[in-house]
Amino acid sequence: MPFYSGIDLHSNYHVVVVIDEEDNKVVDKRIDKNLHATLELLAPYKEQIKAVAIGLNI
Repeated sequence: MPFYSGIDLHSNYHVVVVIDEEDNKVVDKRIDKNLHATLELLAPYKEQIKAVAIGLNI
């Protein structure tokens, strides 16, 4: 099943969302601003993620 991700980058944290092809949220989590934590959260979906959108809030 394909997944799609959106990552909203804030100065102190990230909000990561993963949805399936029917727009059901699979992940909706606020995490510390840390690349390793972001990649770890996305790891289970890595092979099926078709696109990632990044939003920047400064």
